Amino acid sequence: MIMETELWPNLIHQLKARGTNIMLTNARLSAKSAVNYQKRARLVTPMLQCLDVVAVQTAQEAQRFQSLGVEPQKIHVCGSLKFDIQIQAEVITRAKSLRADWSKLTAPVWIAGSVHPGEFFAVLDAHQRLLESRSDALLIMVPRHPEQFDAAAKAVENAGLNYARRSRGETLTSTTQVLLGDTMGELLLFYAAGDQAFVGGTLIDNGGHNPLEPAALGLPVYVGPNHWDFAEITNLLREAGALSVEHSGDELGQALVNTFERPELLQAAKLAGLAVVRANVGALEKQAQLYESMT
Repeated sequence: MIMETELWPNLIHQLKARGTNIMLTNARLSAKSAVNYQKRARLVTPMLQCLDVVAVQTAQEAQRFQSLGVEPQKIHVCGSLKFDIQIQAEVITRAKSLRADWSKLTAPVWIAGSVHPGEFFAVLDAHQRLLESRSDALLIMVPRHPEQFDAAAKAVENAGLNYARRSRGETLTSTTQVLLGDTMGELLLFYAAGDQAFVGGTLIDNGGHNPLEPAALGLPVYVGPNHWDFAEITNLLREAGALSVEHSGDELGQALVNTFERPELLQAAKLAGLAVVRANVGALEKQAQLYESMT
């Protein structure tokens, strides 16, 4: 079983030479990648034809694999495994405890998750815009990579905002405006503790990160225009009213303000996101059945 896009020609050739059945699970193939593959068809097509089962996420991706020479009977549209996300009750309990510890039970709290250095300024600009209308608002900013933690702290300092670093166990006070999530493995917890979320890697030329976690927790979600790595999921959430695309820190800040000022918008986005997740669960079971039929 090979996951998503981990396609290595020599590995697949050697597996097939040994008579191994090969399944590509949760397969993703963007339009951009399909064009690049087509340019290398002499290498890519024989590799793809060695696959016995291709479990794609969407019908569009099924068409792209077929156009690259994969036999239609090998391709199965199963949806994304990411929709089978399960939020443990312990996470919700811990998140509520955090909000109480921070004395932010009624204050606006939003999360900027998986942000990159090129997005720090925009995120902080958005928060300053929110602070103009809600001075008690808290931003939890979570950089994508550990090596970016200190740079993120410096950016907050340069913006003139009061902040605490999660890694140091610093206590939040009534004047704390930013919590820097400079730890590993806590992003889901932070999403659960928030009211709205921005998913990073989308205001820069990166491709974005998974917006399903905050949506599955009932948060309105915002992304930038560069979200091609999760285009189908983003479009589903956007069409349902659970997600919007913002092109700058100023736009993001205004969207946050609008939603915090109108609780009915927050509630509508929450229900829409939860509905999208519920409607698309089941990919794990479908792909497990395909695996069983292959072995």
